[in-house]
Amino acid sequence: MEKLRSLKIYKILLDIGWYGLIIVMFMYFIVNILSLIAYNEIRVDKFTPFDFSVEVKSFDFAKMKNYYSFKVDDAPILTLKLEKIELSKLSSPFVLWYLFVAVLGFCITLFQLKLFREFISDVIDKKIFTLINVKRLRLIGFMQLLMIPIGIVIYLVFTYFFVNHPILDKSLSYAPNYWELLDELAPGLEYLIFAGVFNFGYQLKQEQDLTI
Repeated sequence: MEKLRSLKIYKILLDIGWYGLIIVMFMYFIVNILSLIAYNEIRVDKFTPFDFSVEVKSFDFAKMKNYYSFKVDDAPILTLKLEKIELSKLSSPFVLWYLFVAVLGFCITLFQLKLFREFISDVIDKKIFTLINVKRLRLIGFMQLLMIPIGIVIYLVFTYFFVNHPILDKSLSYAPNYWELLDELAPGLEYLIFAGVFNFGYQLKQEQDLTI
């Protein structure tokens, strides 16, 4: 009973995340409709941040070297977030790609929450080692791993826009962190391992059902 109660708490948290995300995106949609009507622009300040390396040219190290020891990185990182997009710019390739990435991230998150909710609901109903649960875990794992090549493509396209269509100061250089995409590797493999364990449990259950 204690374990079942814990699962129900997880289910409640997933439900809160599921409905909360839908409500937030609905409110965000309403706010942007009003912003388009009133100011001819949409708000996107909660979406994709961009990291840039900054060239430091005006700092005089000569005055400091006799008094201090210090270390300077190759280039400091500046993180920028796009706050608003004017209506006249909505059809530009950069903005369309930017909005596509934001919508894609939202859809993937929502779909994963849906799979988690269904998985926990089945476990609470004691439908644990089932083929559908194996498929859910596999799908979640593959989606996590798929985020690595998707992330690389997203970064490469943004690099193209910033290099070939410069919209910022020349002292800024787009510096996406490709290594952070590897954060998706461990959870993706874990879900695939869990899927294998559940598949083994499903096969054992099938064999037991046949022997009864």
